Amino acid sequence: MSGRDEDLLAKELEKLAAAGGKIAAKISGKSSPAVTGEDSEIMRKAARRLDTDQYGEERAIEGDARSVLQLAYDALKNTGRILEENERASSVNPRISGVVGAGFFGKNPAVVHAEIVGADEGRCTLRLTGAAKEGLIKQGTARKAVEKVLREFDFLKSS
Repeated sequence: MSGRDEDLLAKELEKLAAAGGKIAAKISGKSSPAVTGEDSEIMRKAARRLDTDQYGEERAIEGDARSVLQLAYDALKNTGRILEENERASSVNPRISGVVGAGFFGKNPAVVHAEIVGADEGRCTLRLTGAAKEGLIKQGTARKAVEKVLREFDFLKSS
């Protein structure tokens, strides 16, 4: 996993902590958010120290690379958020990337990359890889995120 992916996961976890802080502030009746800028920095640093779990799967798929990559784009878009160009790590293969929520209540962020790693006449190989931060209790977030995108991909392909 690239350093860019590590930073992205840390930022996504920071956003999650900030959202939790806002909810806590409302519940407690405080007028200011429970999470400060200093708290966010601490969360970002802590997230970088967590283990990063990775999972990948490859599938041979009927169709040309362009249409398969478009289906992967749609599947990522429907299950999460497509990464902007400046958020993505580069690749020599045609690739689309996104952040997908998985794990506990679908709130744990995972970076998922879908790329075409091989193409023949009327057939190509799609590789999906996921990476997620895991704490003490492993939830298999990267695997669940990849499986979530693949289910959506299969649904879109069959429609």
